[in-house]
Amino acid sequence: MVKTATKTKVALYVRKSREEINGAEETLQNQRETLIRMAQEKGYSYGLFQEVESSKNWNRPQLVKMLEGILQGRYSRVLVSHTDRLSRDEEIFIENDIIIATPDSTIDLSDENQELMFGFTSVLSAYEYKRIRHRLNKGKYDAVAIKNRWIGSIAPIGYTWDKTSKQLLVNPDEKKIVRKMADLALSGYSSRQIYDKIKELGYRSWRGNY
Repeated sequence: MVKTATKTKVALYVRKSREEINGAEETLQNQRETLIRMAQEKGYSYGLFQEVESSKNWNRPQLVKMLEGILQGRYSRVLVSHTDRLSRDEEIFIENDIIIATPDSTIDLSDENQELMFGFTSVLSAYEYKRIRHRLNKGKYDAVAIKNRWIGSIAPIGYTWDKTSKQLLVNPDEKKIVRKMADLALSGYSSRQIYDKIKELGYRSWRGNY
């Protein structure tokens, strides 16, 4: 009887931090497509674990599910866009002879030197991420507090974006809508009731939506 070769089964772990929602970091789709392509090029079968969770959360549902699969012997490798997407449970990978692969490198934690480098890189990544977040937040704060500039992508209702001054200017036509909404809120109306009332009065957004 001819035996059929069993494909190596790997776990693909895709994570985007909640703190990155409005940032320019890798999207879930980019990470997912890159890792799937890696697995297909190697001829691996795979299980996909994807979530939007902070690295500070050590009980990420999909990460926990993936680790359970590792403990049950279902996966021999973990493919991830960067090691800082994991950021925990190094011992589980070591004890189960798990190889961690990224688009740029392959880490075999049974090698003491690579194990040390993995831990060192994780610490540096976490530190650098905190510094970047601090700089970005400070820059946004300064833009608003000092220069009085709008840092969003679309001007909120009641305002117009002035490209010259890079500031929000009150829109006289929409000002009355905002005032009506505020008056209703101060009168105890819920957000749903306010929506219904504004719709009843015929007010719409600049896109024509209620």
